[in-house]
Amino acid sequence: VTPKGQPGNPKPRCFRLVEDDAILNRMGFNNVGAIQVAKNLQSARAFRNRGGILGVNIGKNKVTPNDLAIDDYMKCMDRLYMSGDYIAINISSPNTPNLRDLQAEEELNKLLAAIAAKRKELKAANKDHYVPIAVKLAPDLSDDGIKKALDVIVKNGMDGVICTNTTISREAILGHPLEKEPGGLSGRPLMERSTEVTRLASEHLRGTLPIIASGGVMSASDAVEKMEAGASIVQLYTGFIFEGPELVADCVQAIAQWRANHQTSCPVSEPSSPSPAP
Repeated sequence: VTPKGQPGNPKPRCFRLVEDDAILNRMGFNNVGAIQVAKNLQSARAFRNRGGILGVNIGKNKVTPNDLAIDDYMKCMDRLYMSGDYIAINISSPNTPNLRDLQAEEELNKLLAAIAAKRKELKAANKDHYVPIAVKLAPDLSDDGIKKALDVIVKNGMDGVICTNTTISREAILGHPLEKEPGGLSGRPLMERSTEVTRLASEHLRGTLPIIASGGVMSASDAVEKMEAGASIVQLYTGFIFEGPELVADCVQAIAQWRANHQTSCPVSEPSSPSPAP
């Protein structure tokens, strides 16, 4: 979601690489804007009341320069704070010009400090309702860049990290007819690096924050591999396209069995136990 609605990038902008179990997309944050999304999400209350977890992923408009990006995130926070169970800060999509520059240590610190202050303000204005915030990172950052970003995320009191967004690397699909198409690559080619980042984050954070693992989960065993790498939660995107909704049940069962075998728990909320979603 961005503050103002925008059409996204010109079509075609989403491609299946069937033989690679992959998707290449350059959607470009196409959405109806924060005000309309907030209205639309009012109908999600029944889903949330049944235990569904709804994350709201926010970013800046394409036309907004990076030096004004904080304003866009503030507007989204104002309009969507009560619309979901957590907020994802997207600074890692490859399809909005210069967006990934916000992952640099200094820029990220400025942004997250502003987001932390805004949440404090919104919490006070909404009967002390606390909404967890996770930051979504790119797999293409260097290992050192990942660690620096994680330190900034912890420093500013964020509640989780999402590992990872799509990749701009084409190493896994060299020679494919779509290799030179711009956009983010997801699916099986992303699995190895996104899992590496999850493991790196887990080792660096040492339990400080929960990790939402995303990238290349195409089977139940992939989901378990993410958990073994240190994830607390697993998200599916491209796997839906190739495997269908049955993949969700398969992953749930496999993770439940893995947890039972390892007697692990899944930290997903603020240590002070925020109030449940209305």
